[in-house]
Amino acid sequence: MAKSLSILILTLASITLNAQSQTVPALAAEIVGNITDDSLQVRALYEWITDNIEYDTKLYKKAGRRNVEEFVEMQQPDVVLKDRKAVCMGYSILFTELCKVIDVPVETVPGYSKSIDPSSGRHQVSEMLHSWNAVKVNEKWYLLDLTWSAGYVEYDKLKFHKRRNEDYYLSEGENFIARHLPFDPVWQLMDYPLTQREFRLYQEMPPQRNEVRNFNYKDSLELHFTIEPEIRKILAYERAIAFDPSLDMAKSSLGYHYMKEGLNYLNQIGEKTKIFQEIKKPEDEIKAIALKEELLEMFEISKKNLLKSRYYYSKIPTISPFGSIASVQKNNITNNLNSLASNRSNLMRFIQSLEKRQLRRR
Repeated sequence: MAKSLSILILTLASITLNAQSQTVPALAAEIVGNITDDSLQVRALYEWITDNIEYDTKLYKKAGRRNVEEFVEMQQPDVVLKDRKAVCMGYSILFTELCKVIDVPVETVPGYSKSIDPSSGRHQVSEMLHSWNAVKVNEKWYLLDLTWSAGYVEYDKLKFHKRRNEDYYLSEGENFIARHLPFDPVWQLMDYPLTQREFRLYQEMPPQRNEVRNFNYKDSLELHFTIEPEIRKILAYERAIAFDPSLDMAKSSLGYHYMKEGLNYLNQIGEKTKIFQEIKKPEDEIKAIALKEELLEMFEISKKNLLKSRYYYSKIPTISPFGSIASVQKNNITNNLNSLASNRSNLMRFIQSLEKRQLRRR
């Protein structure tokens, strides 16, 4: 892509934008206007976000003292547009939601990043996790980091300097990955993805790479977008763990997903068994008995999901940042499994009593 020419054209096309819209659909329509070319649309969104959203240094300072749910809520597009401030999560989610409105394929990409150590001047892996984007333009996937593009932060002074940096706009492969390592290797956009060890060990890309794995990310991406979003997330986390077994964030996410699925089935069982409280005549008993096989299957599905959840949580070390959450959830899941077994046993005994009653009537 002729990036310099594209930048010049797009700057002229979007220079008059001063959007005040507070909703994502309205803002996307205002920014893009009558532009139909996807590369120009993406550039317009990129320029508006980097011009209008400042890095939230106060939230960055407090990030470790806020719970995950509260932090995520503060980075949702409606909040970011109201405050005109964000950290990396807010930048990337806003860009993702704007792209979705105009039907541009996009992904929010979480992972590790390297920042410069002021004492040594060398790049080192940041303790804070990072978030950026992948976007498909002219039938090709590119990577971009809106946070780093918007300016830079003096962390000792917690001061943000707005200055657009084009180095991380529509980048490809190695140049970008030298400073960004996604959890899911597919978003390296390389057939031979960098390992976490290589990312941490080298300042740039390793000079020689032995026993690299051929990943064929293009085929993986084609399959990725044919799957419904929830399953897509699960497969991405599983790929991430297969690629980096130490990734406790992905284990915790999978643990939470399967726990939620297991509890969802238990709630459905509760709804279905309300009919048992309303049994007044033989016809009601027959309806209740007819639910037996369905309920047994639902109990089994719930149990499998809860066991999967406990498995992923059990793989998280106690010293991990996710260790305390995992410990609590493992106990909760064990309690739910015990409750499930007890409820299943009581319910089956009750259905058996109904079946015997029906037999006596014959």
